[in-house]
Amino acid sequence: MAFAGIDLGGTYVKAGLVHPEGARTSNVTRAPMPYARAGRAADAIDVPALLRMVHAVVADLVAHGASAVLVSNQMHGVVLVDDSIEPISPMYTWQADLAADRPGGSAAVVDGISDSLGDDTKRALGNELRPGLPIVTLACMAAEGALGGANATALSIGDFITSTLCGYVTDCHVSNAAASGLYDLAAGEWSHRALRAIGADGVGLPPVVSAPTVVGRADVTGQPVPVVCAIGDQQASLAGADLAVDELSANIATGCQVSRRIPHPDTSAPQLRPYLDDDYLATVTHIPAGRALNAFVRLLTGAAPDDDVSSSWDSLESEARDAAGGIRANAAVFPAARDFPGSLTGLTEQNMTPGGVFRAAMEDVADRIALAAHEVGTRGLTRIAFSGGLAFRSALMREMVCDRVGLPARVVDEDADALTGLARISACVPGI
Repeated sequence: MAFAGIDLGGTYVKAGLVHPEGARTSNVTRAPMPYARAGRAADAIDVPALLRMVHAVVADLVAHGASAVLVSNQMHGVVLVDDSIEPISPMYTWQADLAADRPGGSAAVVDGISDSLGDDTKRALGNELRPGLPIVTLACMAAEGALGGANATALSIGDFITSTLCGYVTDCHVSNAAASGLYDLAAGEWSHRALRAIGADGVGLPPVVSAPTVVGRADVTGQPVPVVCAIGDQQASLAGADLAVDELSANIATGCQVSRRIPHPDTSAPQLRPYLDDDYLATVTHIPAGRALNAFVRLLTGAAPDDDVSSSWDSLESEARDAAGGIRANAAVFPAARDFPGSLTGLTEQNMTPGGVFRAAMEDVADRIALAAHEVGTRGLTRIAFSGGLAFRSALMREMVCDRVGLPARVVDEDADALTGLARISACVPGI
């Protein structure tokens, strides 16, 4: 048995057959996520292009034997749709910062929402409040009178895809509900207080389910194919890594998240997210990683903003391993990262080499990962589970993190990603 797995990531749309037996994948393809603007702008998705891509891969995978569709998606995206599931707003991603153009800028908008919510509500919502979350994006849209009227429903990127496949608004998995910043984890329901606080209490929201569930059927060349509710890509990726309860997850890729599994919704966690099997994640996200380090590679090699710099990594990392110290870097070079904007200090004639600068940037990422490990807690943990493309490829990054955290590690195979997680999840979905 095989299913069509689709991962709507921040960089690529990956798709393939996912096999519950052995959590295998096959027939895997990937294509760049179609964004609405050229260059490195990734704050809004080209919806027609994404739909064409998804419908094509679903048809192809069903033709190759897929008997159901499972989707994972980059988290914190939001789009408003009407009763016909037609978009009535851009499809904003987690990189959208509508608050930057509001009076006082992002900080003022976030502070205003924070004051309206209060500490108890913020903790119940998962302890996340920053630009790029749907709660902030919708607040800005409300202030601009752009919420689309009485028939508007807010959907995550994955829920939009499952809804268009089924022809109606499908149920939302709790991982995507929580990623909006509008879901009360303790109460297990949408937070009406949060909706009122941002002036969006008239916006519709989908029903929420706590387990991967068939939410409808797609007509694929005349064949009714079951569709499972979309899963947040962090949860799918950690399922792909087969994260154990005694492991610290360091998922280091375009961005980085540090997480551990916990059995109860502990609102004292730095960030709290639902996981699978009624577990939760104590997590820290938006740690600068591959995206930030690639910016340093471009700086040090003179590459253009859209150049593929992967071929320059090995030589720079080799230079970094033996480079002189003394440089301090702040790798938060993009707005969604903590401590933005970035910086370099401690430069001298002796240490100001490409390897020295790159080492400082890598050390800053490793320091941030170690701090996040302290925040989620390492007591009772026996090792680090490294996952993500950067962690898989960079031995120096793994060494830096292990030295700082003080735990041994295992490395998850680079191919064990969200699609592998969907393969594991597919074994547990009733009715398919």
